[in-house]
Amino acid sequence: MALQLKQFGQGEPLVFFHGWGFDSSIWFSLLPHLEAQYRVILVDLPGFGSTPFINWELFQEKLLAQLPQIFSVVGWSLGGLYATHLALNMPNRVKRLLNVASSPCFLRKPYWPGLSAKEFTLFNERLQSSPQKTAQEFIAFHTRGLLEYKQSLNFSYFGLMEGMRVLEQWDLREPLLSYPHQVGYLFGGCDALISTQTMHRMRKCYSHFDYFFLKRATHTPFLSHPILFIEALEDFMQ
Repeated sequence: MALQLKQFGQGEPLVFFHGWGFDSSIWFSLLPHLEAQYRVILVDLPGFGSTPFINWELFQEKLLAQLPQIFSVVGWSLGGLYATHLALNMPNRVKRLLNVASSPCFLRKPYWPGLSAKEFTLFNERLQSSPQKTAQEFIAFHTRGLLEYKQSLNFSYFGLMEGMRVLEQWDLREPLLSYPHQVGYLFGGCDALISTQTMHRMRKCYSHFDYFFLKRATHTPFLSHPILFIEALEDFMQ
């Protein structure tokens, strides 16, 4: 089974991972700005869009078989965790890592900001009882009329639940310290999910990373402030 990657343009390969509840079409509005400079590769994560639910190891194997030998990756929200995991596993393939409205650890830990266990548990319980409704409400809240297309909500229950497991269990803070290539993080000042406290903490822990801050941007900075987002991306890629 081959993955149905969406590819546009020519130039340096740039792979995009979407967030929880969405699929790769979330990036479509950026294509006019990107495809003249980059070979844009949009990926549906397991259980979302055109990709059936499969485990991460099998997905990674199939994905790497279809990607160029060397590429950069952009991960948004949950996609940032997947992108980071891929970069850590394959530093010989991933030359740059840019995470957007994301964190190497989403849950609150000692001396680390994030979602509280109570917040996470309440959302998870709502998701299990009403998966479609909960996902729709999440998408509506974090896009709030910014989408130029009707979100298809093409996801599986197992994809949603696996995404929640990853958000809860993956803590990549320590291994990220040893990643040998360029890393960037972009944050929005009006992000209701990833607070600016995460950015401040990361600046202390990873002072060698590149940081971008869009003061009025939401959890979807590429939708709320596309031009500023593109400028930050191009700055990172230079």
